[in-house]
Amino acid sequence: MQRSVSQLVRTARVGGAFAAVAAAALIIAGCSSAPTTTHSTVPSNDPLASLVAAAQKEGSLTIYGSPDEPGVDAALKQFQQQYDIHATYTRLAGTSLESRYASEKQSHATTADVIMLNLDQFVPDSLKSGIITSPADLKIPGYPWHFPAKFLLPDYGTAEVGVGVRGITINTNYVKPGQITTWSDLLKPKWKGHIGVPDPTSAAVYTGHWYTVAQHQKGGAQKFLEGVRAQLARTGVYAAGAPATSAAGSGEVWIVPMNIASLTNSAVQEGAPLSFVTPKDTVADQQVIFANSAPDHPNAAKLFIAYMMSRGGSQTMAKNNDELSPYDASKLPSTLWSWPISTAAEQQDNVNRWLTGR
Repeated sequence: MQRSVSQLVRTARVGGAFAAVAAAALIIAGCSSAPTTTHSTVPSNDPLASLVAAAQKEGSLTIYGSPDEPGVDAALKQFQQQYDIHATYTRLAGTSLESRYASEKQSHATTADVIMLNLDQFVPDSLKSGIITSPADLKIPGYPWHFPAKFLLPDYGTAEVGVGVRGITINTNYVKPGQITTWSDLLKPKWKGHIGVPDPTSAAVYTGHWYTVAQHQKGGAQKFLEGVRAQLARTGVYAAGAPATSAAGSGEVWIVPMNIASLTNSAVQEGAPLSFVTPKDTVADQQVIFANSAPDHPNAAKLFIAYMMSRGGSQTMAKNNDELSPYDASKLPSTLWSWPISTAAEQQDNVNRWLTGR
C-alpha cells in the first residue's frame, strides 16, 4: 500500500539555514518522539547541517519496506514536520518486497531511495550484487551516532531500527493465561488439532525463526517441528500471519505460534478474544535499513536513515507498531536467539517439510 505523508499531515515549510541546522541537531541528540516546533540555537558547524540543506533541495524520497504502515506513517509524519521533505512509503511483505525491488533495479526502473526490511538472505545477496548500499558506506557524518551498540550489525554495515518480537497468539476463550508460556508448551496433548501457522514459505523470516526456535528445543529442530505439525488443525496452514490471526479470532484455531503483537492487537481492537504471549526465550524480526545503490534522492535517503537510527525515529515506529526499539532494550525478552542466515535455503526446505509435510 502506497501512502504519501502529505495525505496525513499539513505542515508549514521549514525555512532558512537556521531551521536546517536546528533540525540536524535533533538527530545528533536523538530526537524526541514528539514533533518539535521550537528549535534551540546550535553551533553553525553542526556536521549534518549541509546534509539537511541538500536533502531539502531534493525535497522528497521514496521508501519501500516491510514494517507495518502505522509505525512508518507516524515516523514519516515527524520526519516531514522536522525537515519539510515529502516522503512516500510502499509496504510489501516478505518476498514480494524483495522481488519487486530487485526486478526494478534489474530493469533500471525508478525504485525506492531507501529500503527497510527484515534481515534475511536478501541482504547479503543484495550487498554482494551491489543493488543496495549499507549506511556505514554512505559516509553520513557521525555514523553510527549514539545508536545502541548491541543492535549494530557490522557484518552488513547497518543497524536494527526495529525489533519485532515473535510470540504466540492465543484465543482466550479456549486457552487460559499461563497455559502456554514457552514454545515447548505447543506440544501439550490438549492442543492437538487446535494450532494454526502462517505458511512458512510466505516469508524467509518464518522459516528462519521456526528453525532457530526448534533448534533450541529438546530433541532438536526436526523432532520439534514434526511435533508441532502433529498438533495442527486439519486446515491449519494459512497463507500469512493475518489470515492465521483471523482464524484464531473466530475460534477456528486456538493458537497461532510465530506471530507478532501488532496483528494480534489489531484483531483485539476489533473485538477478537485474543492475547499475545511472549516467551522469555524467543526470536525477533530484525528490521534493518539500506539505501538504494543509485538513489534518485541521495541526500534525503541519508537523512532519513540518520533519522530512523535516532531515538525518536526508531521509538516512534516501534511504539505505533506494537514492537520495540533498540533504545528500549530493557523491555526485550531475556533471550533473543539469532538465526543463521547462511543456511537459509536449507532451512526453508527442511522447515516446510517438517512443519507442513509438504
